[in-house]
Amino acid sequence: MDTSLVSSESVELLSSITGEQLHQRDLTPTMLFIAALVTVLLGLIYADGTVEAEEKQWLQETLEQFVPSDTNVRRLTHLMFRGVIKNQVYAKTHQLLTLTASLSKPERLLLLGFCYQMSVAHSTIDYREQRYLEAIAKRLGIERRHLAVLECQFNKQATFEAAALAEVHDLLNPSQFHLLDDMFVLAASDILAALPAK
Repeated sequence: MDTSLVSSESVELLSSITGEQLHQRDLTPTMLFIAALVTVLLGLIYADGTVEAEEKQWLQETLEQFVPSDTNVRRLTHLMFRGVIKNQVYAKTHQLLTLTASLSKPERLLLLGFCYQMSVAHSTIDYREQRYLEAIAKRLGIERRHLAVLECQFNKQATFEAAALAEVHDLLNPSQFHLLDDMFVLAASDILAALPAK
């Protein structure tokens, strides 16, 4: 993550989403990643027009797992959750790009990895969800061949290149996430464990 890319626009957007007056110092790498994660996961949930119980449960459990309950980050995450839904941030390309501007390529791929894990939570992926994931990946600069590797988590017939698999393994190497909290390092390990070995 390149925190020098955290613009005043990012601060203003997150202040608007949370309803709090935030400052540059409030936007830690973990907070920025969580904001992007909440946005893309809510976008995936709403992509097919129906919010399934499994999706809501998975999202709630994920946020509880990654956001310590006794911190200001948890409170801000709940505010983000409501603000992203209210303002439909997940459907606004410019706002999504503002939230993800400082994320590295591995962090962006990790976001998509979470999306595919949520899709696996209810066993199938709707066509509209797939289209949403492809659109988000394109906006985030994730190569289609890397998405094909992530798709193999729920589609055992998915085909992908061996080189792309090796690249995804390198991008999701837990050492790539040293600026984020340890829980995200573990999440990268979990996603890697669900993929075929290189």
